Amino acid sequence: TSAPQGSNAHKADDDSFQPVDAPLFPIARIKRILAWDQVRKIGTGLINCGNTCFCNSVLQCLTYTPPLANFCLRREHSKRCERNANHNKGNFDAFATMEQHISDALTSSKSALRPQGIITSLRKIGPHFRLGRQEDAHEFA
Repeated sequence: TSAPQGSNAHKADDDSFQPVDAPLFPIARIKRILAWDQVRKIGTGLINCGNTCFCNSVLQCLTYTPPLANFCLRREHSKRCERNANHNKGNFDAFATMEQHISDALTSSKSALRPQGIITSLRKIGPHFRLGRQEDAHEFA
């Protein structure tokens, strides 16, 4: 029997996905992207530079996200910028600053770093941010 016209009843296969010939992202590639390129020791901590806990907590989350950390440690963004000589010339490059921060945090032998590149650029990241003023992490992310 079929469902009455206008009812919410559907045949089971109406809402199912059709099989694909080849997956868009093979599972092996996804696993490789999500894993660390190499096992590392725990990186350096971050110094609070006057109510910068909101910033430090977000930076630590991003720093320890394997796909982003791997990308930054390989300097992929910087390499692309070097190939494109006119890329962001003379302007603040938030991703380049983040790339440098992640590289510093994961390769430094210091016990703690000041995230100076990020902190000094807070107003460029968000005009409402003020050094020394308490902020929320979700506003920075």
